[in-house]
Amino acid sequence: MFSYFYNKYKSLIEKVNKHPYENNMTYSKHFNHAINMSYKLAYAGVAVFLHAIYPPVHEKTASIIIKDLYFQNLNNIKKN
Repeated sequence: MFSYFYNKYKSLIEKVNKHPYENNMTYSKHFNHAINMSYKLAYAGVAVFLHAIYPPVHEKTASIIIKDLYFQNLNNIKKN
């Protein structure tokens, strides 16, 4: 029964796994990495929003988060 579903959805499975495999990750590692990045970017977005309302708060929060994410991903690219 498993093979029936696998063969039926094989092309979808291959499409879903293509990008993670190209970056030497499993699907679950890629998922966790992407969720972690989205959490950090959302936090940066809230910080910028609060900074827009009241400039003395979160003056560098978003910049630091974005810089850290950039270098984290740059290091991941160099490893591949």
